[in-house]
Amino acid sequence: MPDRLPSLAMPKIMGSVTGRLRRWLQPDWPAKARRRPAAWFSSCHYPADHRQHGFTLLEVLIATVIASLGLSAMVLSASGGIRAGVTANRYGDAISRAKSHLEGAAAQLFVGEQEGDDGSGYRWRTRVRVTDSFNKRDDTPGEVITADLRTVTLYAITVWISWPEGARRRVIQLDTARLTTTGPS
Repeated sequence: MPDRLPSLAMPKIMGSVTGRLRRWLQPDWPAKARRRPAAWFSSCHYPADHRQHGFTLLEVLIATVIASLGLSAMVLSASGGIRAGVTANRYGDAISRAKSHLEGAAAQLFVGEQEGDDGSGYRWRTRVRVTDSFNKRDDTPGEVITADLRTVTLYAITVWISWPEGARRRVIQLDTARLTTTGPS
């Protein structure tokens, strides 16, 4: 049994190439051969079945398909991000408009519904309704009780803002409540 495992022998062609390369890199190798490195490859002849001068058509097609799939995934991802950004911007505009209409309706408190066009494709609708109303006495000592009846009213205010997005309409709704008192001052 041998002491060492047999080493893997390189093919004869590669052995001659590596030998020439090793000799070419040695300092005592003639300068003329070092100037022309292609000289040591000139006598190497590879068998015809081992030659490869480029990629096969199948390799090129597979690489093209993989590249196009990756590129289309990147484009879809980017367009989805842009679309989400535009939608978020439209929601921000709608909320700003809804807050404005909510404050306007709370300041005027006309019971009923109103609607209109807000520009840029936005439509608005407000509804103000009375949810509860009761009389309260002012129990301050020393004053006449019958003259001090106050009416306390609770109003529910709802604002809707809608806008088109693609083939459908998006809608947001904001709700609030206002408490008012009327009576003798």
